[in-house]
Amino acid sequence: MSDKIKIVISDEQKSVKVPKGIRMIVRRSCLAALQMENVGGPCIINVTFTDNAKIRELKQRYTGRGVEAGAMWLPESGGEALGTIYISMEKAQELSIEQKKLQNEYIQVSADLKSGDLGSKKEQLKELKKRSLMLTDNSRQWIKITSGLKCWEDDEVITDYVSNKALNLIDEITDGNITEENCEQLHLKLESV
Repeated sequence: MSDKIKIVISDEQKSVKVPKGIRMIVRRSCLAALQMENVGGPCIINVTFTDNAKIRELKQRYTGRGVEAGAMWLPESGGEALGTIYISMEKAQELSIEQKKLQNEYIQVSADLKSGDLGSKKEQLKELKKRSLMLTDNSRQWIKITSGLKCWEDDEVITDYVSNKALNLIDEITDGNITEENCEQLHLKLESV
């Protein structure tokens, strides 16, 4: 299909240098658009790089409104030429600069979010969940230990071998009076049994 279609690109402006590779991108874009629209047969599309003033002048002449625009399409009737696409290189450059600014802002905002409050809050939440699981597991173990200690108070065979001081310490610990000293004393008393 592309051998039947001719894309003629001209540059009638001098204010902005046409970046390398733009002509190829424009040519491919035109061919893709024509292919999507099922345009066949030999045809010509003219693409003219121009400036803002020329686009305003064309808009005024053909639409009655001299508004600033980045591009304009003027169809042609008869012959192989389908029409001319006018592209303002000044506007294209402005849009390119604006796009780069927006990309840089996006990158900065993303980095700020990741390193800032949101990122640290996610890490804090992750750490709190881990700590919560650990505390739940510790609580389960503590309940198991205290219920085991309470069994010692109720079992008469054990109470015959364990001193009253050890039983009192068990009572204090299961009631919540947990100190390092109480735990060490209980440990020594139970070890001596």
